[in-house]
Amino acid sequence: KEYKDLLLGNINVENKKMKKIFYYEPGSDCISPSTDKLNQWRDMIIEDAINMANKKLKCADEVTNIELHSAVKNLRQAVGFSLGSFLAYSWNLTRTASGKPENTIDGLLQLKDVGESAASFGDGMQELTEYGHEQLAIIMNAPNCSDENDDDKKKKGGEHKPKGPGVEGIHDPSGFVYEGVPSNRLEGVMASCYYKEEVEDMYGDKQENIVLWDAENYAQENPLFTDKNGMYRWDVPQGLWQVKFEKEGYQTTYSEWLPVPPPQLEVNVEMVQNVHPEVANVRAYESGIEIDFSKYMTIQSINVDNIVVSQNGENVAGTLTLLNKEQAYLDSTITYVSKVRFNPLTDFSTDDKVTLKVSKKVESYVGMQMESDYIQSFDVVKEVKSIEVDSLVILSYDSSKEVEVEILPAEAAEGKNLIIQSVSPTISTISRDTVKIDADGKISVTIFGELPGNAAFNFAVEGTNISATTLVKVVDKVEEPYSSVASGTAVYYGTKVSLYCSTEDVTIYYTLDGSCPCGDNALVYDEPIVIDNAMTIKAFAVSADGIESEIVEFEYTLKPYVVTLTAENGVVLGGGEYDYGTEITITAVANAGYEFVKWSDDNTDNPRKLVVTQNITLAAEFMFKEEQTNIESVEDDKCVVYYENGVICVNNGGKEYYVYDAVGKLVYSGTKNSIVLPRGVYMIAVGGEVEKVVI
Repeated sequence: KEYKDLLLGNINVENKKMKKIFYYEPGSDCISPSTDKLNQWRDMIIEDAINMANKKLKCADEVTNIELHSAVKNLRQAVGFSLGSFLAYSWNLTRTASGKPENTIDGLLQLKDVGESAASFGDGMQELTEYGHEQLAIIMNAPNCSDENDDDKKKKGGEHKPKGPGVEGIHDPSGFVYEGVPSNRLEGVMASCYYKEEVEDMYGDKQENIVLWDAENYAQENPLFTDKNGMYRWDVPQGLWQVKFEKEGYQTTYSEWLPVPPPQLEVNVEMVQNVHPEVANVRAYESGIEIDFSKYMTIQSINVDNIVVSQNGENVAGTLTLLNKEQAYLDSTITYVSKVRFNPLTDFSTDDKVTLKVSKKVESYVGMQMESDYIQSFDVVKEVKSIEVDSLVILSYDSSKEVEVEILPAEAAEGKNLIIQSVSPTISTISRDTVKIDADGKISVTIFGELPGNAAFNFAVEGTNISATTLVKVVDKVEEPYSSVASGTAVYYGTKVSLYCSTEDVTIYYTLDGSCPCGDNALVYDEPIVIDNAMTIKAFAVSADGIESEIVEFEYTLKPYVVTLTAENGVVLGGGEYDYGTEITITAVANAGYEFVKWSDDNTDNPRKLVVTQNITLAAEFMFKEEQTNIESVEDDKCVVYYENGVICVNNGGKEYYVYDAVGKLVYSGTKNSIVLPRGVYMIAVGGEVEKVVI
């Protein structure tokens, strides 16, 4: 009766009201329980799913948090409508069938209408069931916390008890199939469900038969094939069940015999393929070489002895980074990896050609080595460094917002595809999911708010490991302002921060000193705020009718600028990180036999003073200096004068001598054995002799 009243009280209301009923606010590490009796009954039916979600929320990142809250909300909604619709429909059916028509024809017509209504109702219930399974798959597909006990994993379902009134029907044996590590899911695995039955032979003796389950009687398929997430699932009657997994090229695998009940909700199975691993893809960039293997590999075999990079016949010194290392599902002490990056100690140039050698000694997760060494040369190309997009977008439902995406550097991304995936399409959708990147590297997409709640979009450049995430908040109230630059970001001096509010027709008030923007010190926001020091912005929005949002705080620090100095045939001093406006001195020192010529921007000052207002990259240029042949020496029994490696040497028995420049100005007098002078022409007076020296 409660469900009937709930349904009949809301069945004709506008969609907007129904959206508000199921509004939720993720962000915590716990799914909130229902408080009223009606929804407690509903939650009891899906208690296993809620418990699973709560376990995974303890270590979930922001995107997974949104996915889990959204899935539980949608699952609650599906179960609620299923039960409510069923009870309300049954009530109407009983009322109609028990009526007293005045004649037989009227009675038959009523029963005909009931039959058509029942057929339509059955189709709707089937759709709700499939939708509920999709939400359950999202919960099961979320990563487990790393501290989960391995023994719990091996139980494949744990100690569950039937939930709900009269639960006697069907439960889900379900899970995912993977290879090597849990994230490496296998699609297209044929899963066949078998059960044990006990029969008597002709002599009355009981025998056990293993039978392929006829799922058609339950409007299901058996066997079935795993989806893109490696998921499989059935609803089966009570009994003892086993699942067989088959895929071409892989070893056939079986689950344990699974009693139902309890529900078997996480029967996750590893399949093994005994093939030689291969180098699947290589990308050579200025700052490193990325290597993708066809299989997950043991980290012990991935080392600089087995992965060697050379250039012009010389091995290049460098280190390795394991890009996607992951623990084995059943043994957290074992780690595998399939993506590796070689980092040279000195960056390559796009004019370079490098050679990669991967020894056949590298081993896959099953201990198989490659068939032969992999040796291939590659041209070094520009690397996509980042995807710049707002980290947070807030909009009201039934509205849209343009979002600008920029891929840097643009020349490295031109011609590639930007792939956009929605984490929660029921909450928010996007205008395009695949976009070709133009020469300027800039793309505009439209985000739509579908339902109140939180969603996320993942942006990735095809063929690279570069990605970015935009969190989307769909609201129907006066929301707090949000910033174009996420709070806690270190920014460059002069960065402009814009404040927005997804609620229309509001005024934003703010302060820059961390004080409350609720008094006379509050400023009205009308232009971007320039960050010129470490700053705390507090702001809130006020609608035209005086409704205020919550106060929000944004903190920013200044990012130092980097001065990068390079040189060949010499060394440079003064590089490093500096705050905006810092005055520094840079110096170029030539190796023996070389002399400084200029900096790469044609400036010839050395030492040179600079004021840091941006990132600076300079190279010192030196030239080989041949021995001067136009220097004559003065030599007698008392004095020797000669020029060597930029130094004038005077052996004068400790007596004083004089040095004049080309215009006759005295530049030195004394008794030093050697002196260093700038380039030019000099006259040296030694005793009664005068010698010309050209430096």
